[in-house]
Amino acid sequence: MSNIAELQLKGIVAAQQQPQQAEQKTPLAEQGLFTEMLAEAELADLHFSNHAMQRMERRSIRLSSDELALLSDGVTKAQQKGAKEALLLMEQQKAFVVNVPGRTVITVMDQEGMKEKLFTNIDSAILLSRK
Repeated sequence: MSNIAELQLKGIVAAQQQPQQAEQKTPLAEQGLFTEMLAEAELADLHFSNHAMQRMERRSIRLSSDELALLSDGVTKAQQKGAKEALLLMEQQKAFVVNVPGRTVITVMDQEGMKEKLFTNIDSAILLSRK
């Protein structure tokens, strides 16, 4: 094989390897953002069950700091009203079923997950919206 052909072959191999390396960085970056979001939730005195975390990861559901604050405020309102298990609906984009006394998110749904439109085992519903 000539030197030119070898260089071209090495260039093709290197070009094929670069996208794979970029793809490998994406899940780690996503994992870092998810971990950061959970840390912010703990500061807001919110907890996420394993089931809720798995749903969020599987469906790529992320919450901004503002959304976490909104969710935390909603849970506080539910506590003040004596709720036990509440549905918190965030601007018809995301739904959270929360164990209110434990301030624990039990499950999370995005718009796709809400298509069934049936929520069971809740005693309260709170509509959350950013002002």
